[in-house]
Amino acid sequence: MVYGGIYRAVFFFALFWASHGFGASKAKANNHECPKGDWKNSLVLHHIAVGQGDATFMRTPSGTTVLIDAGLPGRGKADVVPTLQKCYQLKNLDYVVLTHFDQDHHGGLAQVLKHFKVSHALYDPGDKMYTGATGPKTMFARFKKAADATGKRKVPNVGKSAIPDKSVDFTIVSVNGKIFKHGDIPILNDKGKPKDDNAISISMHVRYGTFDYFIGGDLTGGGNRTPDIETAVAKVVGDVDVLHANHHGSETSSNDAFLKALEPEHVVISVGNGGLNKGRYHHPETSVLERLDGYSFVRNVFQTAKGESLAPPAVKQKVTNMNGDVILVAEKNSFTVQGYGDFRTDGD
Repeated sequence: MVYGGIYRAVFFFALFWASHGFGASKAKANNHECPKGDWKNSLVLHHIAVGQGDATFMRTPSGTTVLIDAGLPGRGKADVVPTLQKCYQLKNLDYVVLTHFDQDHHGGLAQVLKHFKVSHALYDPGDKMYTGATGPKTMFARFKKAADATGKRKVPNVGKSAIPDKSVDFTIVSVNGKIFKHGDIPILNDKGKPKDDNAISISMHVRYGTFDYFIGGDLTGGGNRTPDIETAVAKVVGDVDVLHANHHGSETSSNDAFLKALEPEHVVISVGNGGLNKGRYHHPETSVLERLDGYSFVRNVFQTAKGESLAPPAVKQKVTNMNGDVILVAEKNSFTVQGYGDFRTDGD
């Protein structure tokens, strides 16, 4: 899918530390800023603004680096590579994770893999799960060529061993319908292909001290007749401090059971302006923002862009448009968002 266009968003910034933190206001435009302060001994979660798509970089206190997805074609070179070079001076990436094969997640990875060597593993759901065009000029073909050339490509097993680190626990919770400590959910048709391309998404629970974070690509939750993977995943994950919303806040994801089990105080939505999002998708979906607004445990929703939601202003009262990257710097019991605030974790 092709997304494009620029939509100028203007909000007023205000901090409400006691209740909703950032409220519905606009933070200072950051575009591709770097983490603030002394972050090298902290866990950094850098949600790179790539328009209507996903790209998330993580760096642990011990220096392990993980890149999850890389946005649409062109976004690897335009956004991901320069951000990682400028902010982290990287030459290698320890781990690369492609959650699934939608172009707004895998389209930029071929460019990223030309610039950074993969030191340990490149995880994705595997060629058998791809259902799109396979011609030599397709973006998937370019990704596959670059990924295979690393010699590190594999399908991860669910569990805690996929990304070892001294200080941070990384748990692969789901891949291809397999759920950690739960079993398999039927997601394949009679030809052995996914019934829904998003249901195969690799999802991950990240824990540092008492700080908990979840990211799951375009993981489905039963909306719009998709397989419900979220509910089973939620039982494994439990309470988190920060949720990276599945599928850009699409109606297919963020179901009630999932949100009630995770009880995220803060939600990050990677989203874009214009293009098909304006003409067709309208992410984040009104029903998703209504759920987030209705839960008292959700304090803030941080978006990489204004997005194209049709929700009325009253439903967006917890939304903050960061107008660029959303960067979290976490300690073992607290974290900041883009250098603002001192949010505490909710403990064990």
